[in-house]
Order: sequence, then structure tokens, then C-alpha cells
Amino acid sequence: MDQQDLVRKIAGLWRQLHKTLEERGPSPWLRLNLTRGQLRILFLLSIQGQMTPGVVAASLGVPKANVTSVIDRLVRQGLVNRQHDAKDRRSYILRLTEKGQDEVAQLREWFATRIEKVLKEMGEGELNSLAVSLEAMIKATQQTGKTESQESV
Repeated sequence: MDQQDLVRKIAGLWRQLHKTLEERGPSPWLRLNLTRGQLRILFLLSIQGQMTPGVVAASLGVPKANVTSVIDRLVRQGLVNRQHDAKDRRSYILRLTEKGQDEVAQLREWFATRIEKVLKEMGEGELNSLAVSLEAMIKATQQTGKTESQESV
């Protein structure tokens, strides 16, 4: 099996893992009354901390006008806070509220808790192999991030 075939196989296994985890019980994703666009903005803000609407739009690859109504709905739901930008009074800064941070944290924690339960069923040798593989994946991800940052400059 060549590298490309292995990559496809592993990506498929990753999808299968997610599907299997979701079949074992209701996901907190199902209780959310949020659109895909709203979720994308929530997770983007959770990673970046704060952003202007223009930067959010650019990061998502959509026109600024497309994110305005989505942001308005997130503000009304108490998930995102707007504050005037001290550098540009015509603009404002977006941040997650405590409620928004809690929602994102709960979604991330659900997956981590499910994984932990599965890992407890594995043997020490399997866990060691998985740990080595995940460390390699993290290293490759960090390197890919550096490469992508350098390419966008």
C-alpha cells in the first residue's frame, strides 16, 4: 500500500471512529440550536480569542456582509460580545462570552470524554503505539501550520 492509499485509509478510519463514537450516545451537537455558520464563527473565535467581523469573513472565505447577520444572531443568543475597536471606531471586536466559551468547551469535552472511555479498553502496547502515532501527527500538524503561514505571507 503506497502513502496515498494509507492516507485515504487513515482518513476513512478517522471518520469511522467519529461515527462510532456518535452512535454510542447522543452528541451535545444535537441539542444546539445553531447553524453551521454560527458554529464556524464560535469555533473560530474560540481559537483566535478576538477578531473583527472583516477578519472573521476573510478567515471563512466569505464576504463581510454574509457574516453580519450571523454575528447578530450570536450576539442575541448571548454567545458573542461586541466591543468597539479602539483602533478603528467604525469597527468592533468580537469575543466569545462566558456562555459561548462554555458551549465550545462542552462540545470539545464530549469528544475527549468519549475517547478516554475507548482508550481504557485498549492494551498498553496499543496505547503506546497510538501515543507515538498521535505525537507524530501533532508534529506534522505543527509543521504544516508553519508552512501554510509562510506561504500566506
